[in-house]
Amino acid sequence: MDIEGLRLYLKEEHEYQNASKEVFLNKIEGIFEELQKSGDSSLMVFPGACCNSECNPELARTGYRFIGDVSRNFFDLRFIIEPKDNDQVIDITEIFKCNYFLTNEDTGELGEHYEVFIFKDEEIDFPKTPEYLIHVNKAIRAQSELASMSNKSSGWEEAVNWLLRHKSTYEYICENDDFTEVLSWTKFKFNYQDLGEVIEVFQMLAQFEILEFSRLNREENEEKLMSGILKIEEILNHSLLFFHRKIEIDESGYYWNFGSEFNLRGGLISEVGKWMDDWFYPTQKMLVEKYFALTEAELDRIVEFNEVPEFERRFDILTTHIDIRKKALENGEWIPFYLGSKAQIQS
Repeated sequence: MDIEGLRLYLKEEHEYQNASKEVFLNKIEGIFEELQKSGDSSLMVFPGACCNSECNPELARTGYRFIGDVSRNFFDLRFIIEPKDNDQVIDITEIFKCNYFLTNEDTGELGEHYEVFIFKDEEIDFPKTPEYLIHVNKAIRAQSELASMSNKSSGWEEAVNWLLRHKSTYEYICENDDFTEVLSWTKFKFNYQDLGEVIEVFQMLAQFEILEFSRLNREENEEKLMSGILKIEEILNHSLLFFHRKIEIDESGYYWNFGSEFNLRGGLISEVGKWMDDWFYPTQKMLVEKYFALTEAELDRIVEFNEVPEFERRFDILTTHIDIRKKALENGEWIPFYLGSKAQIQS
C-alpha cells in the first residue's frame, strides 16, 4: 500500500473514518513516515477481520494488518468495498481503524501498534467558524514551535517568551472548549498548561526565603525548618508535575525534563535546583523520618489497595504525616516518632 495508490482509489465524495479523503491520507502518510524512521522500507500485508461484533455490525468485517518489514510496528484497517461496473471496478466507500483485529494467519512477533487517529474537529461535520479556524491554526503552529525544541535543551527565556506569544490563543481555547472531545488544539492546550505551571512554580520557589532557611541549624530550629518545608511542599503541590518528577542534573547542569517534548534549562532552574538538592530534599527527608506517621504494616495495607504507581510518593512528603498526626491528636491518639525508620521510605 502506498499513498499515491490510495489517492487513486479513494473518492472525494466518500468519508473515511468520518474525515475527508485528504485528511485521512495525511494520517496514513504520518504513519508511513514513522515507519520509515524505524527503518522500514516496505509493508507486509495480512488479511483478517474485526472480532468486535458491536463495532459497525452492519458493515463488512474484513480488513488488513500492515506490518513494517524491520520494526514490526503495525496498524489495522477495515475496508468497506463495493463492486461497480459489473464487478470490473471496486469502490472503497469507507476505511477505518480497527482495535479488535485478528489476522487469518499468525503474523509472528509484533512491535508498536499505530492508530489512525482523527481529531473530532477534523471530521467533516464538525462546525468550523472563522474564529475557530484562526485559533486552531495558531495552536498548531505554536505546537510546532514547541516540537522544534524536542530532544534539545531549551532556555528559560525561550520558554517564557513562547508562553507570552501564545497566551491569547490558550485563553481562547480555555473559553471555547469544554474538553469532552480531543481536538487539533488539545495537545497545545495541555502543553501550554504544563509549561506555564512549571515556570510559575519555579518563580514561586525563587521568591521563597532560600538563604534564611538554608542557614538554619537543623538541630536547633526544627519548628522553623518544618514551617519552611511545609510552605515549599505547598508551592510544589501547585502543579501535579512536581509530584511525579524532580529537577534532574547531568554534565551540563540542572534541568527540568518534559519527557519527549524538551528539557528546560537555565534561568531559575539552576539556582533552585542546586538549593533543592543541597538543602530542601535532605531536610525534608530528615523531618519525614522523624514524623513518619504509619507503621510498616499500615503503609503496606494502604499501598496494597491503591493501584496508582506513584501513590507511595505521597508518603515522602512531610505534609502527609503532619496531617495524619493532627487528625490523630483530635481523636485523642498519640503517634510515636521515627516510625519511618521501620517503614519503607523512598529516597
